[in-house]
Amino acid sequence: MGRIAILDRADMDAEQARVHDEAKNSHGIVGGPFYAYIRLPKLFEATQNLRASTSSGPLSRREQQLINLAVARNFNAAYPWYAQVRGSLAAGIAQSVIDAINARKTPELPDARERTCFDVANELVANRNLSDASYATAEKTMGVTDLVALVASVGNFSMTCLTANTFGIDPPKENPIPLAQQHDDSGDLFRATGLAVNSALALRRGRRQQVLPAKFLKPLRNDFRIDH
Repeated sequence: MGRIAILDRADMDAEQARVHDEAKNSHGIVGGPFYAYIRLPKLFEATQNLRASTSSGPLSRREQQLINLAVARNFNAAYPWYAQVRGSLAAGIAQSVIDAINARKTPELPDARERTCFDVANELVANRNLSDASYATAEKTMGVTDLVALVASVGNFSMTCLTANTFGIDPPKENPIPLAQQHDDSGDLFRATGLAVNSALALRRGRRQQVLPAKFLKPLRNDFRIDH
């Protein structure tokens, strides 16, 4: 059950109806998080334009889908995950890749650009930045222009996921590949990444840091950096 009511077309004011109809007639999206955006017609229209811009940009459809899958999985965003699974399968992304991402594992991606898109999306959402080494690798593989598109896509889809989560926009019941529920240590470690980052930042500011369980400390020291 969502937290906000879904506006019927008949209940929209003139501006809401205009942007809704323009999006629908141009094969834009009017469902999911856009149920929330429609309450601000200018935001609804701007997000439609941003989506069209990133979709028609330098990234391939497969690259874009891998970014979206990584972001949706990081945010545990059920509706965006549902939508992106469908889009990814249509784009030719293997079921095994989707299943690996769903299980919070690194998928096998032989293509260097696709692998970079996935890695950059993961690191940006987890650490809110790229390390110098990651940036150098991404710039070499993607080039500056395509890297700008990659980062913009991560930011844009992060807003989509945050909106869906905040307003309780859920996928339909006939969701064929729902988000996996993680209960093992690897899943706990994945979720603990943000906590580790916040704890390190808090320590630098002289605040009381939240202590991680001992089993997390060694892998976190080895795998994550805080660069400021």
